[in-house]
Amino acid sequence: RVPKNHPRILLRGKLDTAIAAAVLAQAEFDAAGKLPAKLKAWLGDLRSWLGSILRAEVTGEALPDLSMGELGMDAIHAISHNPKKYVGHEHLVPDAGSGPDVARLNWLRALTREVELAAMQAFARPDLTVEREDIIRALNRLSSAFYVLMLLTLSAGQGRDIEKVRV
Repeated sequence: RVPKNHPRILLRGKLDTAIAAAVLAQAEFDAAGKLPAKLKAWLGDLRSWLGSILRAEVTGEALPDLSMGELGMDAIHAISHNPKKYVGHEHLVPDAGSGPDVARLNWLRALTREVELAAMQAFARPDLTVEREDIIRALNRLSSAFYVLMLLTLSAGQGRDIEKVRV
């Protein structure tokens, strides 16, 4: 328990907002039913990832290993830093032409960055060390995961075979 003016309350509110946005994105994702089912499942994994982070923050428990399908945090990091190598697509600067699914995922990526900043405010100490580095790292990888999902969604929508993505 922390007082209502503690930075961790702000973090929890940002996590709640991101979870709500992820649920909305899940409800609207691939409305035309043309994308591989694994993309929607992976979006569900990322929504669960947000819930796991919230639970770990509130309870003080260790954060379990997180993944998006078969992609763990290290694979997500690698793909997000070199999408051409792993996805066959240059870095993505989303625009309206990328479509509503990519736009929603980009919104989630941006919200996750806000959550990461709130976590830094909540866990930074005056001596410049950081509590809950597991949460900070997970949030950083989560924003990368939303970016990877954006790339895969755009690629699949353009007819590319995303089953070939390996790290």
